[in-house]
Amino acid sequence: MFKAVSENVVVGWIVRRVLEVGGWLGAIVPMIMALPPEHQAVIVAILTGQGGSLSIAAVIGFAVYIWSQIMSWRSTVRPQIVTSDHKRLPVPTLTEAEARAITGYDGPIEVRSRR
Repeated sequence: MFKAVSENVVVGWIVRRVLEVGGWLGAIVPMIMALPPEHQAVIVAILTGQGGSLSIAAVIGFAVYIWSQIMSWRSTVRPQIVTSDHKRLPVPTLTEAEARAITGYDGPIEVRSRR
């Protein structure tokens, strides 16, 4: 079971995002904590919506980041083949007879379709 979870595309994507966000927080929080208290107060005001137009810019920045994560998620979980000239090809699907002919396997075939 652990092998199935560790090879799961979705779990891999989530782990990469946790590491990414954790890395950002690990870098940004100590820098903010090292600032003088009045600068920290400005940052808190911006992030809590009390910074006027700067808060709007912060919200737009967060929205762009969230959108990029959604696009990353979609491209990670969608099966795809991309050629060297950046054209997408449909993912080929083998019939059972084709799979057996290619592999020479005579045993039972487990159905693992995600569709």
